[in-house]
Amino acid sequence: MAKPKVIVPMVTPLRGGSVDKAAASWLASRLSESGVDGVFVPGTTGEWYLLDPHERAEAFFAVASSAIAGLRLVAGVSGYRPEESYRLAEEAAGHGAHAVMAVPPIYFKPSTDFLREFYGEIKRRAGGLPTYIYIFPERMGYTLALDQVEALVEAGVVDGIKATVTDAAYIAGLAAVKERNPGFEVLAGGLEMLVHTSLSGGDGVVDAYSNVAPRLAVELADSLEKGPVERVAGLQAKVLKLSRILGKRSLPSVLKAVLHVLGAPVTGEVRRPLKPLTQPEANAAANALCTGYREYLLPGLEC
Repeated sequence: MAKPKVIVPMVTPLRGGSVDKAAASWLASRLSESGVDGVFVPGTTGEWYLLDPHERAEAFFAVASSAIAGLRLVAGVSGYRPEESYRLAEEAAGHGAHAVMAVPPIYFKPSTDFLREFYGEIKRRAGGLPTYIYIFPERMGYTLALDQVEALVEAGVVDGIKATVTDAAYIAGLAAVKERNPGFEVLAGGLEMLVHTSLSGGDGVVDAYSNVAPRLAVELADSLEKGPVERVAGLQAKVLKLSRILGKRSLPSVLKAVLHVLGAPVTGEVRRPLKPLTQPEANAAANALCTGYREYLLPGLEC
């Protein structure tokens, strides 16, 4: 098995209500040091849905301008209107993106014909960069059928998918689409699903926990390539425990709070309706990571 890719959907640091470009650059640099393959900016963890289109572009530009060698830059170009996604794709391509990723239009479930048009235009405006579907049924209100995904692959308008689902059969179905279309990439939308996705024939993970503990995902990916199975099982158990620690509140709030408590130049600010953690909540989450995950923490964090 090839080593699975680890892509980190970065939090979007905020300071005084604005995107903190210096903090975003700092975080991307430390993630690169940790051995991850790339970053995704901005996604759900990066609060794209609470940023205006200019701020979404600004968050990506802050990372792209750092010019970090070897770090793959996946631009989040999701929008509430198709035209937002098209414009963001064009801007990302002009600022060094290596790929673009977008959720399909939300609220009303689009037809396959429209999805073909939508992703085709994103890919065209991005100058042909690899283009990824991002599905998150819990947030979108619907999912894409496997035959819809395959239709988009066969049309040449998408190159991969990030699937934030816990449906093992759906992931296996995406892997079957990949078998018939070998250039197609299947990425799990959470670290809990990396093992299943990899064993099904997928390519990696987009892991939010890696904002604070990236070396856990890197180690798990390494274990899937090299074994033994006991190492995989032990690391998977750590992943499931970590999900219980970090999953008690909205991830952007928890991740930013932990980063702040452990010394990163990242405030705990989030956009409403998200709520920042209280100081006791932030301290408890940080202490739990220091107790059980110190060796996996982001470089630059101090317990």
